[in-house]
Amino acid sequence: MAKFAQRLAVTVKWLLVVLLVSAAVFTAAMRLVLPNLDTAKAPIQRWASETSGFTVDFSTFKGHWRYLVPSLSLNDLTLSTEASHLEILTAESIDMQFDLWASLQRRKPTFSNVTITGLNVDLTQLPERDNTGNESLKSQLERLFLVGLGQFAIHDAQVTLLSPSEERKTIDINSLLWDNRAGTHHVQGVVSVQGTSLNKLDVQGVFTENNGLGSLDGEFYVKADDVSLKSWINKFINPDVSLATAKVGGEAWLKVDKGNVRSALISLNNSDIAWFPNVPALQSQASSTQSVNIQRGQLLVEQSGDSWHIATDNFAIKTDGKLWPEPNLRADINDDAWRVNLGYFDVQLLLPLRELVALPKGVENAINELAPKGMAQDIRVEQQKGGEVHYSAALKNVGFKHWTYLPEVHKLDLTVAGVGQNGKVTLAMTEDILPYGEFFQAPLNIEQGNVVGYWQMHEDSVTIWSDSVAVRSPHLDVVGEFRLDIPFDNRSSWLAFYAEASLNNAGETWRYLPALALDEELTDYLSAAIRGGQADHAKLLWYGDFETFPYPEHQGIFQAYVPLKRGQFSFDTQWPTLTDLELDLLFQNDALYLDASNVGLMGARGYGLKGEIPSFSDEDSVLLIEANIASSGADLRDYMLATPLIDSVGAALTHVQVDGKVNGKISLNIPLNGDDVLTKGKATIKNSTVSIVSPEMTFEKVSGAIEFDNDVVWAKKLKAKLLQQPINIGFKGETESDNYLVNINIDGKWEADKLKAALDQPDMSFIEGYSAWDLNVGIALKDVGFTYDVKLDADLTTLDFNLPAPLDKPSFIKGQGSMKASGDAQSLVGQVELPNVKYQANVDISGELPVVKRSRTVIGKGELSLQPPSGNTVSVDVPVLDIDAWKEVVVKAEAAHRHSKDSMPIVLPSPSRLNVKGGKVQAGDLVFNNFSMAARKKSDGFHVLVGSEELSGDAWWDEDNFLTVSVDHLFLNVDLGKETPEEGADRKDTRLANDVDQALMHYIPSTDLIIRELWLQGYRVGKVETQLLKRGKTITMPKFAIDSGGARVLANGNWSISNKGFNHSELTFDVSAKNSSDLMGRFAVTGGIHDATVKTSGELSFDGAPWSVNVETLNGMLETKIENGYISGVGGAGRLLGLFSLDSILRKIQLDFTGVFEDGLAFDEISGRASITNGVIVTDNIQMNALAGDMFIRGIANLAKNQVNADVRFVPDLTSGIPVLTAFAVTPQTAIYVLAVTTVLSPVVDAFTQVRYQVAGTIDDPVVREVSRSTGEVTLPVQATKRLREQQKEQ
Repeated sequence: MAKFAQRLAVTVKWLLVVLLVSAAVFTAAMRLVLPNLDTAKAPIQRWASETSGFTVDFSTFKGHWRYLVPSLSLNDLTLSTEASHLEILTAESIDMQFDLWASLQRRKPTFSNVTITGLNVDLTQLPERDNTGNESLKSQLERLFLVGLGQFAIHDAQVTLLSPSEERKTIDINSLLWDNRAGTHHVQGVVSVQGTSLNKLDVQGVFTENNGLGSLDGEFYVKADDVSLKSWINKFINPDVSLATAKVGGEAWLKVDKGNVRSALISLNNSDIAWFPNVPALQSQASSTQSVNIQRGQLLVEQSGDSWHIATDNFAIKTDGKLWPEPNLRADINDDAWRVNLGYFDVQLLLPLRELVALPKGVENAINELAPKGMAQDIRVEQQKGGEVHYSAALKNVGFKHWTYLPEVHKLDLTVAGVGQNGKVTLAMTEDILPYGEFFQAPLNIEQGNVVGYWQMHEDSVTIWSDSVAVRSPHLDVVGEFRLDIPFDNRSSWLAFYAEASLNNAGETWRYLPALALDEELTDYLSAAIRGGQADHAKLLWYGDFETFPYPEHQGIFQAYVPLKRGQFSFDTQWPTLTDLELDLLFQNDALYLDASNVGLMGARGYGLKGEIPSFSDEDSVLLIEANIASSGADLRDYMLATPLIDSVGAALTHVQVDGKVNGKISLNIPLNGDDVLTKGKATIKNSTVSIVSPEMTFEKVSGAIEFDNDVVWAKKLKAKLLQQPINIGFKGETESDNYLVNINIDGKWEADKLKAALDQPDMSFIEGYSAWDLNVGIALKDVGFTYDVKLDADLTTLDFNLPAPLDKPSFIKGQGSMKASGDAQSLVGQVELPNVKYQANVDISGELPVVKRSRTVIGKGELSLQPPSGNTVSVDVPVLDIDAWKEVVVKAEAAHRHSKDSMPIVLPSPSRLNVKGGKVQAGDLVFNNFSMAARKKSDGFHVLVGSEELSGDAWWDEDNFLTVSVDHLFLNVDLGKETPEEGADRKDTRLANDVDQALMHYIPSTDLIIRELWLQGYRVGKVETQLLKRGKTITMPKFAIDSGGARVLANGNWSISNKGFNHSELTFDVSAKNSSDLMGRFAVTGGIHDATVKTSGELSFDGAPWSVNVETLNGMLETKIENGYISGVGGAGRLLGLFSLDSILRKIQLDFTGVFEDGLAFDEISGRASITNGVIVTDNIQMNALAGDMFIRGIANLAKNQVNADVRFVPDLTSGIPVLTAFAVTPQTAIYVLAVTTVLSPVVDAFTQVRYQVAGTIDDPVVREVSRSTGEVTLPVQATKRLREQQKEQ
């Protein structure tokens, strides 16, 4: 053992010696060789060129010993290709330090430290070489850098190479340190790439290898800021966009195992890309630039076994400033399968990136049009090797715009799941409004929608179907299912669809009609037609392709059944909407069928409605409707006025108005292209009322049929009653030029008695008999207004007019009557002709009542002109005119009008011209021969001229309603003692104004009257003047005067009617006459008081008209004084003082005392005064001083009770004459005897000295009773005796 150790120690020692000697020899050799290497430059260059295959050249090659280690220095090194002599590598200097120990170990030169300065390598110039037989360039480089170089540094170097895009790129190496130690390699450096933003790329790494790069294990770190990828990305993006910027920044940690990267953690920050579409240079790009920015985020890629796992974390990504949701990407990839899961992404934020990709035109257009948005969640995609792709996703609040068959959506939630070409989608929507472009006419308002759909891809088509479709809108609930086959070639899509719907407002149906599927014309029609109603369990069936819809030749099936309740349907926009419909609508392919049991036609009702559109596809497609109608006439008229028949049937029914029930039928042919509607119909009326508006007529109990064909309306032989009498009516209406003409024919045979009973007009009892007549009314209805012509002819032969002449006509005396009128809604011109009377007028009918503007009436002789003259003219030319005979007719007419509830149906102005001519005019007892009168209304009043044998004068009635009458002469011959019917009538209350009183108060104007010559009963009365002043309902007479020679009458007074309708009159008068005989004679009073002077005055007031005194209210006083006259004829005196029955008193005295008053009663004075209180006359001082004696009267006369009670005392004057003496002597013979024989002494006579009478009873027939007689001896005076004797001798 010791020997072994000794021998081992000896061996080691000698080995060390050998080594040291060898090292010393090698070192000495190197020290000698190295400084002289440059002398071997040429051989070295040849060896290097042969070994590398390049031409190697350098300026100097030196060796030296540095730090006990041999070193080499190479300057101005150049490598170029042998063929083209292109320089591949140049270097300013290369300093190399040998690692002797490593070189011995590896038996290859190994350098512990290399420093290269000014390196410039162009790898793009390397020629193609076949390295199969020799060591490849890659192996040489690996051996050089991983083994041959222990530590090296490169400064200011450039390396030119081809990028993956085959572009020349130059890498600037600012500094690079490489350290190989014990199989561990450290690298650190900063590099840049020219022409890019890859500058100052910080690279660090620690790795090991034992057999080239394939055995490399280690970790690497790379960091870069603002690395521009613009040029590189430009090669891959859509050429229609340009990059504004594309930069990336961040860090990466790589793990390498056996030459392969096993994991990588990449942390990105401040990385973004911005782009804009290519536009002309002058156009601004700022508004169209879009960008995506990665503020931060980590991406982990690692390998586990045969699988790769990819995951993201903490990403903050913004698109145009809007932050993305955290994507949370997870992926697993291996040879047998791959799986990707993405947590979230916002579709709208992802969309801008599509511009960077050149998508197919159809896809790009679809995305642009749809502009989708929404949030995708839990996106899963996976595929097993050899299997189909499985996928699923959930999207919330998905929205997109309308495109092709897709509506605009805002709130759609959906889930998608599929395998390969098959899939399922579940759609849910709540409270969304979906605009649908031209497919629907209004946005779809979806309250709730749920659809479960499926699809399946085939080689030549895709099939989409659903067995659960449920949609609810505010107006419609739909459940159904469908299948849609969409081929990929030019074949038409095919649809099978069934749905049931409930509709709560059919007026909104237009919103849900698929316009593109139903054809524009049909859609427009249905939209306008269905106006309202409800429908339950409406059914829709579609089975066929789209191309041949609506299947006119039954290539498919399209049916829509709508049981509409309380519906509203407008079959034509120009016709009123049908309401209250119980309507069944059935769309059968391209046909439509309507069936309604009940329908409202505004106020009218329809039933049994049938309708049909035989074919929508026909060029001249029409809707045919037939219906029965039950209505009132007014409702039917209103309905027709709301239709296109307004100017025909509507106009006719407006002017010929039906009041009553109407039953009818109507047929309509309605072109769907908007042409005029063709209409036919028939209306039946029974016992209805029909009125013609203008001229106004009303027919009762009208029965018959009215037919129409478009604008032509007619009726034949309608039976009716007018004014309670039967008539026949026929009419026809049709369009002519711009007018609609209605011609009405009416005829009848009427009885006068029935006519009088039916008319509520003034009394017509003067008409008797019957008459046949016919009436024609022609009406022209214009765009604005209308005109009409009326003609009536009547046979009056069998009529009897019981009127005074000249309008009297006995029956069966031939006569004709006619009436013509023409006008419009504003006015008419009319003309009436009857036997002996003609009338024509222009009438304004624009107001509430017709107003006669101008007229002419001809009675008797005379003819009408074409037009009446201005004003209102009445002409009378007859042989005899009896005014009294007409008085009863006029009174009855006025009374009828006064008591009628209705006012006059027409405004008749008073005549402005009146001409009367008569051979004889009678007014009661007044007769005027050769009478003529002309009255003219002028601007400032009314002027009347009258002329006849008995009367001549004129009158002026001015515009202030003041009448001035001037009469030249008036001859009156009347029986003043004749009692008129009015005077004889028993008027119960004269206080209350009757109709005559009211009429006189109304019509009597303020008047000035002067009669220059008044003759009464052949006696000249003289001049009469009076004045009446009217104010309200009071007429005052301030002046009344009669001047007749020696007689004069003066009076004044007033008459009024109170608001309660009571009369009141007052009268004050003075009468004076120089000769009472002349006064009485002028008033045709015979007998009475003669040759006396008269003075009488009075003041009276009473309730009643001046001509109808209410004696119970009579108050006032009377005073009279009559002198120097005599009473001739008891009758006259009795009439004058009849209140106290002077007539009866004188008659009693004459009977009791024969011979008195036989030759009259002379008197010196008759005077007296009486007061009147409430119709009772009281007096105590009436006395008469007569030659025969004195009479004294006192008493009371009650006019109201027609009673008188008076005390009369008569004191005879025995000296007045023998008759008196004889009459009042106790013994008349004694008186005569005494008078005869007495000559000296005064005689004494026994005589009655006083007689008293009592007058009592009625004023008209009182009882005069002698009360007492007083007797005594009367001594006759000498003068009296002498006179008596003289009288006796004369006898």
